[in-house]
Amino acid sequence: MAAIHDALVRSCGDFSREDTTEQLHERIRDLSSKLQPFKAETSAHMSMPSHAVHVKKHGIEIYKMGKKLSKRVIADADTIYNYHMNLSVFSLMPDYWGIEQMFPMIPVSRLDEKPTHQATLVDITCDSDGKVKNFIREADTLSLHPLDPKLGSYYVAVLLSGAYQEVLSSKHNLFGGPSLVRVVGTDHGGTFSVETALLGPTTEELIGTMRYDVKHDISSVIEEWARDKKVWEMVEKLVENGLHTMPYLLDYKPPPTV
Repeated sequence: MAAIHDALVRSCGDFSREDTTEQLHERIRDLSSKLQPFKAETSAHMSMPSHAVHVKKHGIEIYKMGKKLSKRVIADADTIYNYHMNLSVFSLMPDYWGIEQMFPMIPVSRLDEKPTHQATLVDITCDSDGKVKNFIREADTLSLHPLDPKLGSYYVAVLLSGAYQEVLSSKHNLFGGPSLVRVVGTDHGGTFSVETALLGPTTEELIGTMRYDVKHDISSVIEEWARDKKVWEMVEKLVENGLHTMPYLLDYKPPPTV
């Protein structure tokens, strides 16, 4: 399961972020609702020619907005988004990278909404091969939803990966394997229970596999420097969290400064 934190546009038209299809529709509806028919008995303040000029200007604005909407729809259809995944392709699905094995992939967030973005997936490693740009049925993109920070993390599932991906996974960029969850189905209407949830390798554990003494080579060096700079009270918690959690992105909030 992959959490996607960000999306960057790879190619797009000359539209601002505010010019979404939905917003353009709303602006056209708003303009249309403000156009009132001419009634001689109630329009003493406006003559027929003046009203005709008003209607013409209103119509031109709606036409411009409709033309912009048409371009926006076409641009959306041609735009391919890069969604940045909080994972390493080399750790989660090494067979995709090594032998181009295709795995079914689907969004598992916002299942009551139709995905409207065509996307490729990019991991957080420094390697240009850390990208998923080919999908089953010879597709070049995967249909995903537009991201909304207010809705929290967005998840995509990699299916039918079997047991071998974890065994084959590498420590590329010192990103370890995923957390493991044991899920058991029940006989009660398709429900399930989570029996165990095991955290994946921590940063400290992964650095240790490279034959570093984490406390001597890293922690003590950082502490010595931070105490010399009189910032250890601020840095201590960051070092502890960084070493004792998985080396993937976290929802981090910086501590308040004095």
